[in-house]
Amino acid sequence: MDFKHLRTFQTAAQTLNFSETAEMLGYVQSAVTAHIRSLESELEVRLFDRNGRGVRLTYEGQQLLDYADRLFALRDEAEQAIKRGKDITGNITIAGYESLLTYRLPQILKRFVDAYPQVRLNVVPLAVKQLKTQVLNAQIDIAFTMEQSTHVNGLEQLRLRCEEVNVIAAPSHPLAKKKCVTANDLVNETLLFTEPGCSYRALFEHNLMKAGVFDKPKLEFVSVEPIKACVKMGMGIAALSRVSTERDIAQGRLAKLDWQGDDLSVNLHMVWNSKRWLSPAVKAFLDVTQSFYDGSELV
Repeated sequence: MDFKHLRTFQTAAQTLNFSETAEMLGYVQSAVTAHIRSLESELEVRLFDRNGRGVRLTYEGQQLLDYADRLFALRDEAEQAIKRGKDITGNITIAGYESLLTYRLPQILKRFVDAYPQVRLNVVPLAVKQLKTQVLNAQIDIAFTMEQSTHVNGLEQLRLRCEEVNVIAAPSHPLAKKKCVTANDLVNETLLFTEPGCSYRALFEHNLMKAGVFDKPKLEFVSVEPIKACVKMGMGIAALSRVSTERDIAQGRLAKLDWQGDDLSVNLHMVWNSKRWLSPAVKAFLDVTQSFYDGSELV
């Protein structure tokens, strides 16, 4: 459908006068008539009833006018949003766990950079225990965390989604084929842990302590990738976020155990300083992220 023809129709529907429409749009009257007839031919309906006293909209014409008004309003809104995006400048420092920055953030960054090309982004991987402290100290603008919802004075948290956690082993490991794996099955296993302060590590440890296996041999890592590499080599069992392991599981490089212990799922949050002035760039990033995760909620 030609937008030029649609604009002619919209104006004619508002004025109900083809001569006035032609004058307003800078056309000759025959051009207005041609645009209307083109639309009627394309849609196979009559848009106007014509009589000696003038014209009036048909039922189909009124329907098309409603859509035309919405289409042009949406087009104007899009143009204004893009122009605003070009006008917003500044710097934003974003931090998070390495796995979140790797597996969750890129799509959000792409959407934001497309909308706000003049904003400079600084993305920093940080240890779990540093994230909220640095937000409170205004060292970073926005942090992404995976944890159970907790309130911290001075921080605003937006829950974005639930993050499932997989208990994993090498595909050749005997537990890979076992049904109903519990903490008791890990009594003689070497355990590979993420860094202290990691929320799903704490949940995993709690399961192990209840079964009396927490004092078993363990390895501790700051990064998720070395854990996965060690698990693939058969060095032990680990609990990691689903998003960081699903590709390796699908490709047969890791095995997801049939974990029947307590649920290890946590929430993905976006966190910022509630007492600090938010720049237009930071506000825009918060809006883009919230719209990306439809259904997110403040906690």
